[in-house]
Amino acid sequence: MSVSQPAADGAVVVHGEDAETLGDAARAAVGLLADARDTGGAVSAVRVTLAGGADGARPHRHGRSAELFFVLGGRAQMLVGDAVVLALERVALGEATGEQLTAAQERFDTWFLESTAWTRARARPGTKPPQ
Repeated sequence: MSVSQPAADGAVVVHGEDAETLGDAARAAVGLLADARDTGGAVSAVRVTLAGGADGARPHRHGRSAELFFVLGGRAQMLVGDAVVLALERVALGEATGEQLTAAQERFDTWFLESTAWTRARARPGTKPPQ
């Protein structure tokens, strides 16, 4: 795996084509993006692609980094504490409302911020960016 050195601000950038990939792309493939040692122990980053009905990793934990999931399509069952929860693509599809996301901030320790720079960069052509 080819990992760029962290920038002065601590960012680690890995291009998908540089990721070491393990597994069978037809059933389950894992792209290794960054290991905990690359992020100062903050997180390991992998991209897992599963075919429909394929099992991912069995329940586990990490002693030296956190684990984070993005469900880009479909749905995934995950063990959270003693509960099996279903992660859907609701946010990506725009099915989760702003109110639902705001209400979940404390539960998931994800605090949404206002950023004029972000809003301007994301403005659609033909719309007036905020002042």
